[in-house]
Amino acid sequence: MTFSKTCPECDSMAVWEYDIDYPETHVPECQFAGYRCTECGWEHEDPDKNVPDCHPAIKKLVDELGGKYSRFYRAVYNSTDCGPSIGFKVANLPHPNITGWLYCDDLPSKSPDDFPACAISVSSIVEGSDFEVPAIILEGDFTEQDFWDALRDVNDEAIELWKEANIVEQLYAPIKEVTRSAFRTTNDCPDYLKS
Repeated sequence: MTFSKTCPECDSMAVWEYDIDYPETHVPECQFAGYRCTECGWEHEDPDKNVPDCHPAIKKLVDELGGKYSRFYRAVYNSTDCGPSIGFKVANLPHPNITGWLYCDDLPSKSPDDFPACAISVSSIVEGSDFEVPAIILEGDFTEQDFWDALRDVNDEAIELWKEANIVEQLYAPIKEVTRSAFRTTNDCPDYLKS
């Protein structure tokens, strides 16, 4: 279940929208919940004004690793070498400040039933370098395995980029130790190298 579908009038993509209003009572009232096409103006309103379902692959992934978006992120982050950035794209929900993409520590401690997401993103910055692994975004038709494959690809690329950025340090570490050992045996060795 995604948050867009083909418009029956013009074949463009109609996107799920959820409009709320805060009248004088300050109790949010749903004005519209359904699909709207920006090309031709077609709209299909959900008479029950329900929030759309979470993407089934996202729901299964999150439910299997803690049941909450924040727990899922922490579990994946802590068990992956590259410490990936993970984001979820949420629909226009009745939360005024929460729409679009949410990443990493900004992910809510909510379940997919409470807070449906339609896409997931995996990327990584490469610590100790100026590199980053660009995001792989999964939306539309994807499975849980597609996520694990994307995570593996990001992790593998991040490890290779780290090795590339730190090759000089890796190559010269043995030479530095030999040099320090040689200095330690001479009287001209500075004190900070003797330890």
